[in-house]
Amino acid sequence: MPPDSRTYASRHELLDNYVRDSRRARSISALRRYFAQDATDGELYTGRHFERFTGGDVGSSENRITPADVLALTFLSIKEGLPGVTVDVPEVHAAEISNLLAEIPAELPMHEAEWVHFDTDSPAYKLWSLLCQ
Repeated sequence: MPPDSRTYASRHELLDNYVRDSRRARSISALRRYFAQDATDGELYTGRHFERFTGGDVGSSENRITPADVLALTFLSIKEGLPGVTVDVPEVHAAEISNLLAEIPAELPMHEAEWVHFDTDSPAYKLWSLLCQ
């Protein structure tokens, strides 16, 4: 099922409401706790390492899904379906994944992208569908 643009827009509007105006200070405090590197403020969250774990898309890992990418998802407590993705998807569908990732504008922030980038004909949606097989 394709994502609903109205739902997508409303979720971003909700997020915007939490990072602006009177809720901004509370949101910044929560983000600082989430990304904290020591336990002085309480619990440490493994998800804080998600986007740094693989070292970014450089060199030979650009436009590929690597086992390290899949492992990074466990930092966000995403585990369902990962064994199949770890082995099958990166190897069996490597060329298709690479082509789809190359078509997705990496420099365009998701929150600024027009709906056409997420519609059922988009490379992002096709990649999502492939990963959900």
